[in-house]
Amino acid sequence: MKGLIYYEHTRFWRSGKNIVVLLAFAVVLLGLFVFNTILDKSYWSKQTELLYDELTAINNEISAVEAQTETAERNNPEDTEALEELARQYDYYRSQYLYNYQQRTLARLYSPERAQERIELAIERDKHILKGLEAGYDFLGQTQEQVKQRIGVNEYIIQQEITPLNSPHEMNATNFLSQLIDYPWILAILIALALLSIDIFSGDIEGGAYKHLYSQPINRGRIFAVKYLVRFFYSFIIVTGLIALVFGIVYMLNGLGSTGYPMYYYGESYQSLDTTGTLAYLPWSEYMLKTIPLYCFLCLFVMLLIGAASLLLQNTGNTLNASFCILVLDFLGRTLFPAESKFYMFWPLTAAGVNRVLQGAYTISALAYLILLSIAAILLFVGGQTVLRKQDLTGGIGL
Repeated sequence: MKGLIYYEHTRFWRSGKNIVVLLAFAVVLLGLFVFNTILDKSYWSKQTELLYDELTAINNEISAVEAQTETAERNNPEDTEALEELARQYDYYRSQYLYNYQQRTLARLYSPERAQERIELAIERDKHILKGLEAGYDFLGQTQEQVKQRIGVNEYIIQQEITPLNSPHEMNATNFLSQLIDYPWILAILIALALLSIDIFSGDIEGGAYKHLYSQPINRGRIFAVKYLVRFFYSFIIVTGLIALVFGIVYMLNGLGSTGYPMYYYGESYQSLDTTGTLAYLPWSEYMLKTIPLYCFLCLFVMLLIGAASLLLQNTGNTLNASFCILVLDFLGRTLFPAESKFYMFWPLTAAGVNRVLQGAYTISALAYLILLSIAAILLFVGGQTVLRKQDLTGGIGL
């Protein structure tokens, strides 16, 4: 058994492919940092553009109310109740126009020192929008629930005296991890793990080592388990270690950020199999603890899936092609199907959108995806052992 463990250990570290994969993964992590830093610097100019688009919509609403008021005064001047209602709508949209003007001014002259002012203004604006929504006035298709969530998060930031992020892309250490576990960046982790495992069985077959390995007086089920154990241990620890290393680098460059920063979260994600509850928020530290089970099970599932492909196809090139097909299928599925589609209920890689799962974007919860990943992982492991036991010493599958 020790010899088998040493053999797998040597295979992993002597593989030039693995070294290249790990270096490429480190580059991708640094790329995430650089990419979001660029987005962070351009965020407020883009926000100014969005606020101008919003201004156009507000002006359209004001024009519509003015036209309705003019028509009502001409055709039905005695209906004072209708005229008063139109006056209230006009005041509502005019006030929203002023809030928009203040936000545009703040965005144009924004600096980190004005972060508190930005949050306070956002709270005032959202409270005004909420009053209008409660009175039946539509505003850019927003709902009361969405506005209440924003107010709650911003008030929490003020109450806890948390330094607001400059933008959703600000690259302090905590936000670096938040971005990394979101789709599509988390694919970098899963692809790295897949590439590290892509030759777990096919490498033995292509190199001829299987003739010696499987002729040993060791149960093939044990060989199967040891290969996965060693490969998963090294791959998972090193990939996670590289993430921790870049996290440390970002911390030294830009600081940690607040571990109490509020993150949207569905409270029912780990309490039931549905997401019909209320979207609330958790401090960043608690939220990240919720991501750990999904992260670990995703990594395990991906390695077992690629390992099964490596065993069945017996060729590293073919396994790579199969991995690419799975990746394309995942991307197309997310592009073509709406969030409530049944596709996401049965597709294990849906859980790769960790933030979207925890925030209730799909029709089943994080708990349901953990169960789905567990069942799929067990089936892959048991099926792989069955195939390996039937495999003859020439690499074929016994009849």
